Amino acid sequence: MARVSADQLVQWGTATHEMLDFLAVCANHGVSIGFAGKTGSGKTTDISFVLGSIRHDQRIFTIEETRELDLVEYDADGKIMNRVIHTRTRSSGIEEADIDANDLLRKALRFHPDVIVPAEMRGAEAMIAQEAARTGHTVITSLHANSARMAYKRILSMCQMSDTKITTQILMSMIVDAFPIMVFKKHLPDGSRRIMEIIEATGVQDSEVKAETLYRYIINPDGSGQHIAVGGISDILAETMLENGADPKFVNRFRLSDHQRGKEVPI
Repeated sequence: MARVSADQLVQWGTATHEMLDFLAVCANHGVSIGFAGKTGSGKTTDISFVLGSIRHDQRIFTIEETRELDLVEYDADGKIMNRVIHTRTRSSGIEEADIDANDLLRKALRFHPDVIVPAEMRGAEAMIAQEAARTGHTVITSLHANSARMAYKRILSMCQMSDTKITTQILMSMIVDAFPIMVFKKHLPDGSRRIMEIIEATGVQDSEVKAETLYRYIINPDGSGQHIAVGGISDILAETMLENGADPKFVNRFRLSDHQRGKEVPI
C-alpha cells in the first residue's frame, strides 16, 4: 500500500490535522492504538499513516495475513533509513507447517521491537497483543467492530479464545490498560471514509468500559459534516506520553481547558 500523507487524509475528509497529530504523538510515545471498523472502512490506510510517523530509531515489527503495509524508507542513495521487519502468517494445509499470528507475535518479542503491528486481530492472538502492550511495547492494530466502545468487547471475546482463566472484569481492565486509545472508522453512504470517533478508555465498571470521547464526526441536518473536539486527554494519558519523551507543549495541546471540557469545539 502506498504511503499516504496527513495532507491527503485531511483533503479526503478522513480526519483533521489535529486528530492525525494526536495519533502520531500517541504512537511515538508509548500509547497503543486500536483501529476499529468494518472491512473496507480504510483502517489499514490510517495505520499506514501512523506507522509512517514513527521515528527511524524505533524498530517496527508487522504481522499480516496478506502484505499490505510497506514501511521501509530509503534515502536518495537507496540506503534503508528506518528499522522495519515485515512478516506474514502462512497457511499451508499442513498443521505442523502453518504459522499463525500467535506464533509471529511470540517471535516478535525476541526481536525487541518498539512497535508491534498485528495488522488485524481476529482470535486468540489478542491475548498476547494486550500483554505486549502492557509490558513496554507500543501495539498498533485493527479489528472488526461497530463502534469504538464495542471494540473493547470484541477484544475481550478474542482474548477469551485463548482459554484464559482470568475473570471478565480483570481481563477487561487489562485490555483498557493495553489499548487506551480506540479509533472508529466508517465508510459512509456518500463513499467517503471518515474517522467517526476517537475515544480514551479510562477504566472499567461492572465489566463495562468507561471512556471519554476526544474527537467525533458529526453529520448536520443538511447532510454536511465536520470533525469536532469533544474532550481533552486524561492526566494519566498525558503522563504516559511525557514519561516517554513527548514535548510538554505538544501534550498540553490535547488537554482542553476546564471551560472547554465537555463542550464541542470545532477543529
